[in-house]
Amino acid sequence: MTATNAVNRYQIDQLTTVPSPALVVFHDLVEHNIQVMLDIAGSADRLRPHCKTHKMPAVTRMQLEKGIARHKCATFAEAEMLAEA
Repeated sequence: MTATNAVNRYQIDQLTTVPSPALVVFHDLVEHNIQVMLDIAGSADRLRPHCKTHKMPAVTRMQLEKGIARHKCATFAEAEMLAEA
């Protein structure tokens, strides 16, 4: 896949229907990135992703579903978010 094709794949067809401001997350791309992390690390036990990179319970749950059970955080708010996920 070329860079142009990759960019086109993630364009929003009806951008005017998206409220502003908005955070648009492409679920399949996040899943792919989690899998790449796992492939590089070799196993979920070797990963300890820091939640500061996303600060989203949904992403933490996606990581947990892939077997990533250990996470890092720097603040109490991040620790609470991880515990609630």
